[in-house]
Amino acid sequence: MPKHLLLSGLLLAASLGCVAPQPTLTRAERMEAWVGRTWEDFMKVQGLPKQLTQQPDGSRIAVYIKSRVSTTPGTRQQVVDSRTGQRMTVAPGQNSDALGQRVGRDGDTYVQKEAPIRVIYSCTTTVRVSAQGLIERIEVTGNGCG
Repeated sequence: MPKHLLLSGLLLAASLGCVAPQPTLTRAERMEAWVGRTWEDFMKVQGLPKQLTQQPDGSRIAVYIKSRVSTTPGTRQQVVDSRTGQRMTVAPGQNSDALGQRVGRDGDTYVQKEAPIRVIYSCTTTVRVSAQGLIERIEVTGNGCG
């Protein structure tokens, strides 16, 4: 193999090894970049807040609230013996009728499906704006701020 190809390959491999993937920033970290910038520019990007309160010193507190609901269908099934309450989980692809034979007598069992799982995600962003219109502080709280 020619030396220049080998050298080029080694340089390429070394340079790729030095490139680290960039971490994904959280919403709090992205919002922190706005501190010191103008409230007017912030609103152009984020829109109007849900709530805006004027403070006695001329500063303002703006509150943004975002929420979403995620529903996951129940995937687990259980065969239940109606006399004893004994339960056996039905594995994916398993026949619940055959499993019912092991739990109780015919007619004593029924299949119970897991209820859907509903999760509410919300994120509240509170922005403190100085009387001069500059962002002083941003706080981000909630389980949906990713």
